[in-house]
This record gives sequence, C-alpha cells and structure tokens, in this order.
Amino acid sequence: VFRMMQLSLQYGVCNYSPSAFAYYGLLLCVWFDDIKGGCRFGKLALRLLESLKTQDHVSAVFLTVYATVHHRSDHFCNSIEPFLHAYRIGMQTGDILNAMINAQQSCLISFLCGKELNLMETDVRTYIQKMSEYKQEETMHRLLPLWQIILNLIGSSKNPCELTGKAMDQTELLDYASKHEHFSLMSSIMMKITWLNYLFGNYELAEKWAEEMREIPYYEDNTTVSQCVHVFYEGLIYCALARKTKEKRWKRKAAASLTNIKKWASHAPCNYDNKLNLIEAEFASLMGEKERAAEKYKSSISAAGTHKFLPEQALAYERAAIFYLEEGDNSSASWYYGQAHNAYLEWGAKAKANHIREHLPF
Repeated sequence: VFRMMQLSLQYGVCNYSPSAFAYYGLLLCVWFDDIKGGCRFGKLALRLLESLKTQDHVSAVFLTVYATVHHRSDHFCNSIEPFLHAYRIGMQTGDILNAMINAQQSCLISFLCGKELNLMETDVRTYIQKMSEYKQEETMHRLLPLWQIILNLIGSSKNPCELTGKAMDQTELLDYASKHEHFSLMSSIMMKITWLNYLFGNYELAEKWAEEMREIPYYEDNTTVSQCVHVFYEGLIYCALARKTKEKRWKRKAAASLTNIKKWASHAPCNYDNKLNLIEAEFASLMGEKERAAEKYKSSISAAGTHKFLPEQALAYERAAIFYLEEGDNSSASWYYGQAHNAYLEWGAKAKANHIREHLPF
C-alpha cells in the first residue's frame, strides 16, 4: 500500500491509485487511530476513481471505503446504495468476487439499519442463490449466518439462540470454517450467535461466544461495521453480567467497551450516539445512578428513533423496561415493555416479540 502511494505521488495517478488511497485510509483509521485522516483518504479515493472514469476498480474501491472507512463519519444507511452500485458494476465488469462481497455488505447494513426482516429474508435468499450460481462459495458461506439470524428472529427456527435451521447448521459450518481456516467466516458465525444469546437473555453463553471469537487468529474489533457493532453488544453483555454476578471484572470490561463507543460517537454520532447512551444507561444503572440511567435510556431511545435504528430502539425500550422493573416501577416497566414488543414486531422479529410477551413478569 505504501509503495503504491509513493509511486502515485511521485509519477502520477493510475487506475490502481484509488485502491492505494482507500487502503491507506483504512490503515489510518485502524492502525493509527486517525479517523479524520482516514476518512479524508477514503473520500479522496472515491474522487480519484470518478476522475479516472474507469469502472474496473469500482467494486473493489467501494468495498474498502464503504465497509471499513465510511461508517466512521457517515450514517451506516448511506452506504447501502453505494454497495449495490458496486455490486452492479462488478457484475458488469467481471469482478464477480468483489461484486458479491458488496452485495453481502448491503444485506448486513440493511439488517443493522432495521429493514423489515421478511423483506430482508427475500433479499438475502436471492443473493445466496446468485452466489451459488456464480460459484462464489466462500462469500455465500459468509452470508449464511445473516440469513439464519433473520430466520431465527422471524421465528423460523426451533432454537432462536442457535444458528441452525433452513440456512445452515451451526456446528457443521463452524467445523468447516475451522478446518479450512476461514477465520472471517468463524467470526461471522460467532458474532451472530453472541448477538442472539444476548437478545434472548442468555448472557453467560453470549459472553462465552464473544470470548471464543476474540481467540480467532487475526481478529480485529474495529475494522468493519459489524465488528464495531459487536463491541456495542459486548459492552451490553458485560453490563448485564456485572449486574447479575457483582464481579468487578465485568465492570472493567464494560468500561473498555464504553471507551471505544465514545470515541466512535465523537466522529459519527449518527451511528453511535444511541449505542453510547444505552451502554451509559446500563452502566449508570449498575453504579446505582438511577436518575442518570433513566435519562440515558430516554436519550438512547430518542437517538435510535432519530437516526432510524429500529432494532436498537426496540432493545433500548426493553432495557429500560428491565431497569424500571428492578426499581419496582411496574407501571413504567409495563409501558416500556409494550413499546419494545411493538418495535420488535415492526422490525419483523416475531420470535423476539413473543419472547418478551412470554417472559413478562406481570
């Protein structure tokens, strides 16, 4: 990357220069913690690509910029159309691999931004079929966990916390990934399992999977959108375990997650304000700061609504309900549980909505 940058600066840009600038932006963000500088180089890569009027590298450059750099300064949702554009261009120019990865990323971001899950299931199934048709097996495998988590949330699986059903078998795909050293696939599977177990209240199991994920070779926790979102879930898991076990180690881990989210929120509040407020609410509750906790739950709900993160708004409603229930305010708890139930239904997560209804303590 540095050599490509050097040659571009010394002799002028060529068709490969946008890729060099895009990767340099990624390195600045991840290795040097220079988010502003990394985002500048990401935008520069896109401008260079446009000025060169070449489409051969569009799919690769868009993938690097929008999957690893863009989310640090701009809303997640604003990357969906660029991913789809890069998919179409890649299919036209024969860059099938990068085209399919862009399609995979568009599905992931749509999921995180709260696209209705039944529509999501149709989209993902269509791309899975296209990947199979073009023999893009590795990319297809990486999309399977997303397909299965959607099916689980819809209610189309026996165990909502296990990625086994129509799309995949959790044990078989993990064994395959381990055997072939497909570390990104292992990470994708474990990440989704972690999220599901947290959402359905299995905090110890969620932490177990999160810890196993961190032992995967070459694991990074701040490169892609999903990895950053995973840090958010880890923070929530640690807060839940700290409240349940009273062990100080979980407080320390939660504080570390909170530090990362604060940093990202300072650059992209549209993506991370609601996440930051929710972890701060959980942490305040943990520390006995009841008024601050109540305020932060409301702020998280409001920010998630403003920035259109419906799944996380539903989660914030649910966590607020649990807080008020523990405080003995059954009236407030009932109202927040109702809001959470409705928000999950609006998202299409029928299994999670049913889980709330079945476990209501009233």
